[in-house]
Amino acid sequence: FVRQTTDNGYIVIGSTNSYGEGNDDILLIKTDRDGELEWERTYGGSNYDRGVCIQQTEDGGYILLGNTNSYGSGNGDVWLIKTNSDGDESWNRTFGGSSNDIGHQVIQTEDNGYAIIGETYSYGEGSDILLIKTDIQGNEEWMQTYDWSESDIGYSVYETNDGGYIITGRTNDGDNNGDIVLLKTDSEGNTENIKYFGGWGTDVGYFIQQTTDGGYGIIATYNNKVALIKTNHLGETAPRQEY
Repeated sequence: FVRQTTDNGYIVIGSTNSYGEGNDDILLIKTDRDGELEWERTYGGSNYDRGVCIQQTEDGGYILLGNTNSYGSGNGDVWLIKTNSDGDESWNRTFGGSSNDIGHQVIQTEDNGYAIIGETYSYGEGSDILLIKTDIQGNEEWMQTYDWSESDIGYSVYETNDGGYIITGRTNDGDNNGDIVLLKTDSEGNTENIKYFGGWGTDVGYFIQQTTDGGYGIIATYNNKVALIKTNHLGETAPRQEY
């Protein structure tokens, strides 16, 4: 996973077996605008740890989202790490129960806290969508799970203009074996609206963003093709483009 930084360089997060403490550690790499290495850092313990998402924060540092088997309370926990602008750790937090819990995306929210989207096997039956809201120090403010079937996964979250959240991912609760889910919540993660989009194949929403007209744009796989889905603020679709 890679993002451009405010200095026009790049920050890259992933995993490594070559450096660090364990079987797999989170690897963070900072480059200049030409891709030349400026610094790299590893984070992890004695077991399997993986980096999945990163965002530059308002203070110029970084918020890292990973999944850890080295720390936390269960077989696998969501791992949130805050660093300064040089990648030095400021704090870290783990989230999860006795089973496997997985984070897929983190965003910084308007109050300078963080929202994490993923999936949990610790609560409910099978996998449920997991949404965690933290304060600026990564302390949990609230957690919500969403369960419609035995396989529900959240891949992307976006804070909306009204202070709520819009989520996309996958559910088996639609008309077919796997459908794109569009879930709108209020500022506390309580469900306001749900929409499903599906064809004959397994369909998954991977990224969502609110558009300037107040609707939503979803990047997804649909009928085994890459698709761009545009909706209005109620989640009603306009014609989709497939590639």
